[in-house]
Amino acid sequence: LLLSLPTIYRDIPAETVARILYEQPPLQPSKQLISLPPELTCRLKAYVEGKVDYEAVWDALFATTINIILLKGGRLPVESWRERVAYIARVLQWKPISDVARIVGVAEHEAHKLVDEVGRMLVEKWFNEESKMSSGNHSA
Repeated sequence: LLLSLPTIYRDIPAETVARILYEQPPLQPSKQLISLPPELTCRLKAYVEGKVDYEAVWDALFATTINIILLKGGRLPVESWRERVAYIARVLQWKPISDVARIVGVAEHEAHKLVDEVGRMLVEKWFNEESKMSSGNHSA
């Protein structure tokens, strides 16, 4: 489902996908994640630091978001319904920002900012968790 969201499942309402990725019973966290090459990790770090917009790291953001969902037992860890729906529509389903704005009822520039802030927050959490996992592995 996750890898097919931008293609065959693109026309599913983002609200439906948001329900699936948040309200379903938790799944067993997956250990099979998408491997990110070092150059994508560097681009994501530039994104977290505010040096580039999410559209400059779309591919890495898509892969990282899928990894987060897999590690979180099939859930996208975004509490706000509006933020979750906007992020899913734009990053996972690749819907145009005009559609995202219409779906969540805001202006296009606000929708862009919303998606950007959620993405930055998720990637920052991802780096923090990845860092904890790495340091835990080195101490063993």
